[in-house]
Amino acid sequence: MRIDGHTHWELGVSKRSGGDHVGAQQRAASVVTETMTGHRPSVWVSDLYGAQQGHADLWQVCLAHQLRDCKYAIEAGDTIFAPQMKALLLRAVVLARRRKNPGREHPA
Repeated sequence: MRIDGHTHWELGVSKRSGGDHVGAQQRAASVVTETMTGHRPSVWVSDLYGAQQGHADLWQVCLAHQLRDCKYAIEAGDTIFAPQMKALLLRAVVLARRRKNPGREHPA
């Protein structure tokens, strides 16, 4: 995100009561710690950046980031791993939707 013409990292925190967005000049673990002010969520979803790990009881890799990385690898010429990994990730998304909405079919 841009704040006063400068690039900042955006940290989005969602809660049942709403959400917060914080713009920080760095992407350090200390930004998360300061933002969370002692709260430790049960699940944390993030990319694979090390500073984004260890802030919750459970950690989920952000599938959107993984799909984006697969797309980049496919565009760079990977014809073996990335296409199969992309298909697996998309299948995981479909299965998660079916679990949330039993009986409803979702396109793959």
